[in-house]
Amino acid sequence: MKKRAEIDRETLSERLCSKFGTMSARYLRHIQPICLEVYKLNINAWRVMSNIARNAPISASDIGNFTSLEADKITRATNLLVKQGLVDRRDDARDRRRVILTLTDRGWSVSRAIMEAGVEYERQLLDVLNDRERMALLEYVDRVLARSRELEDVPRETPARQRPARAKKAAAKSTAR
Repeated sequence: MKKRAEIDRETLSERLCSKFGTMSARYLRHIQPICLEVYKLNINAWRVMSNIARNAPISASDIGNFTSLEADKITRATNLLVKQGLVDRRDDARDRRRVILTLTDRGWSVSRAIMEAGVEYERQLLDVLNDRERMALLEYVDRVLARSRELEDVPRETPARQRPARAKKAAAKSTAR
């Protein structure tokens, strides 16, 4: 008979989010050498830079909404990118509390080179699928991604919040007896 920990690990390895996480980690390991060795960028700096490339002009707080990076990591990455001349940082004319980030010409050049390495990796990854399968996969992933965005806004009970409620019910039952 299998132990509970073994079953949980097997179940986790079959979950969609786990598989996406594994693919994302492999993708980042693939582009890490070009980021580090060629451009002296850590992965967090690349993640910030790629978000600026896709969404510029953008604020650092908005980058946080697109990534799972904490604010301090975004700040450190942005400082590195500014220091290397890859990103321009300026105050938002409408809201002086916000800082707007854009890529410099050099930043666009570096971004394109790293993106090309990522695109090539994805091409090789998807080579196992024919065109119809590739299109279907992208459609399904887009639908699941959209649903995950919807679920972010749904209030949910966390286990920590559920425990007191269960404890109150149990206490109420025992006093009712």
